[in-house]
Amino acid sequence: MFGLSRKHYGTEPPLHDPEDHVTLQGLYKTPPDTSTVPLVDQLPPGDKSFYPYPNHNSFSLGDWYWNQGIQKSQEGFRRLIDTVGDPDFKPDDIRSTNWANINSILTKNADDDDQRSSDHRWLGEDTGWKRTAISISVPFHHRMAIPGPQSFLTGDLYHRSIVSVIRERVTNDDRHFHYEPYELLWKCNDEAEEVRVHGELYTSAAFLSEHKQLLESPAEPGCDAPRAVVALMF
Repeated sequence: MFGLSRKHYGTEPPLHDPEDHVTLQGLYKTPPDTSTVPLVDQLPPGDKSFYPYPNHNSFSLGDWYWNQGIQKSQEGFRRLIDTVGDPDFKPDDIRSTNWANINSILTKNADDDDQRSSDHRWLGEDTGWKRTAISISVPFHHRMAIPGPQSFLTGDLYHRSIVSVIRERVTNDDRHFHYEPYELLWKCNDEAEEVRVHGELYTSAAFLSEHKQLLESPAEPGCDAPRAVVALMF
């Protein structure tokens, strides 16, 4: 209806169309509305133990979400099955739970200066973060008691590899990823010539060139999986 079309390059149709998963809420950001989550003083006495969750089942599901690591695992899956398979678990208890508001309340005091908490936050299970001690060399005058350069520890550097970042991202949720680049074309009417539309990385000439080069290169021996370029913007 807008006169736009796509021109793909490849031997197979695209794996998926990320635009199918775009929602109106995903196109803008609004501050979370915490008005629907009651203050702890407004809750009945029996419900305060699970605040800001409204009930035990919501708390159990929230506990699984926050404490099972960033990447999925078999152990985490078993924990989820145990939670939802419990005879006392009631789907109605979580159906109306406002998760966005609860998460907003929980993250208000997320910054803990305690070193052990900091280490846990950085070096949690399956996150791929590494910690390296950093030292600097300080030169001392030759008349000092200990002349010459001396090394001093200044703190820790937390780092991770680019590959681990990519692996974590694409194995968790890649619905919005464009693996197949394309030319975005526009015609103002049926008689007009098509015009290239530029704006996104996955419609750029650079992405298209790398994609074509990858498809024309020899495949990995014994592997028939789809091949795609992971584009990074720094």
